[in-house]
Amino acid sequence: MEFGKSVETDSDAKNPLLLISAVGYDASFKVDEVAKKLNKKLFSVAIGSAEGFEQAESAINSASKIGSWVLLKNVHLAPAWLYEIEKKLHQLNPHKNFRIFMTMEFNPKVPTTLIWQSKTFVFEPPSGIKASLLRTFTNVLNPARSEKAPVERCWIHFLLSWFHAVI
Repeated sequence: MEFGKSVETDSDAKNPLLLISAVGYDASFKVDEVAKKLNKKLFSVAIGSAEGFEQAESAINSASKIGSWVLLKNVHLAPAWLYEIEKKLHQLNPHKNFRIFMTMEFNPKVPTTLIWQSKTFVFEPPSGIKASLLRTFTNVLNPARSEKAPVERCWIHFLLSWFHAVI
């Protein structure tokens, strides 16, 4: 099922949406796309520092009252803090449009109760140069960018995409 449709139809305010990905692959752009498509206000917070924890808690409190969305990026960096967030989510009485998304890499230290409670999505980048090139051209570059003058722009985009795929 498409991620956006699943967010619309299968998610609710009480259960987080957990986006698990392979090391080095960031799936947070999927949440950004869905929020933009559905015209939702999205608070995005990178986890990993004391300021990030404070910003996340503030964003959750605010968003749960007004019904907006919160995206917590790289929660695998703070598995102990996730127990606190799990407790907080149980105590909340959120607005029906509130959603909380969490992105993480595979990590055995993440609380299993959080994974069981969450609607979980697993993302892996397609392997191979061809798949990488297609992903770059469909997700990052678009004809409006590549087909502008000068003509060499298209070649530069292709070379950068090729270099990125090989690396």
